Amino acid sequence: MPIRDELRVDIEGPMNGWVAVAIVAGSRRYAFDASFTPNDAIAELVSALLAVASFETTRQVSWNDEPTQHRLDLARTGDEIRLALTTDRREGPDSSVAFAGSVERVVGPFVVALENLQRRQGADVYAREWRHPFPATAVEHLRAVLAHD
Repeated sequence: MPIRDELRVDIEGPMNGWVAVAIVAGSRRYAFDASFTPNDAIAELVSALLAVASFETTRQVSWNDEPTQHRLDLARTGDEIRLALTTDRREGPDSSVAFAGSVERVVGPFVVALENLQRRQGADVYAREWRHPFPATAVEHLRAVLAHD
């Protein structure tokens, strides 16, 4: 059953191709470190958030921490977005967190985390450490979509 309390998101500045992500839904905390490869999960996250903030759709973002993979599923139905974050491990128990709420309550904390990331680490340092450019234009667009929702 998804949690409906509060969602908090933190994305630390990348270092040496790795980024720390923490998502807290109610009393459940889900944290992991993810690699810049094989995909730019931060850019994919922004793209997925834009899609579900704008349309009734589903999107998935994969974060890789070699060999574990973390999967963020986002699904919008009407005015509600459901978020599910799960771990696919070769060994050990899978973990997960789920959250449901309005577009602002689900997407808003990610926008804050992305803007904090952008402020803490300039574009040049971000690109060097993450090996991908920061999706600044897409984050601005996401902020604009939230302002109109």
